[in-house]
Amino acid sequence: MTYEKIVYKRAKLYRQVWSKPMSKLSKDYGLSDFGLRKICGKLKVPLPKLGYWSKKKHGKAGSPPPLPPEEGLEEYEAEVWNKSQQIRAYIGEVRKVHKKIDPNSEIGKWLEWANKQADRMDPLAESPPSILDEKDKYPFWD
Repeated sequence: MTYEKIVYKRAKLYRQVWSKPMSKLSKDYGLSDFGLRKICGKLKVPLPKLGYWSKKKHGKAGSPPPLPPEEGLEEYEAEVWNKSQQIRAYIGEVRKVHKKIDPNSEIGKWLEWANKQADRMDPLAESPPSILDEKDKYPFWD
């Protein structure tokens, strides 16, 4: 499995999130909006509030807040697996070919499985709950 390490610099990311909407900036990084927001959260980078870009377009946005000092958070290193992106691209192509897919069909079940595999390999995706986190549900667990 190939991966690349990307180092996100806090000050640079701060400048970027206040100069370009997150939906466009995330594409520059090859991430989803959610993935980039998650990295900004880890680096404690303040983000524009809803409606900021519309206000800025009309000259009413005001100044961005200063980047608060955070010791030890100058950069964040993430390993981005190319395999998860390849799987998601393949899933997209399958969905283009098969317009309406029954979730209970063989293809539907495979797509669900493939999505889970891509999420499992992607360090920026939300992790599904582990069975170890749900031990209260199982009476035999003691």
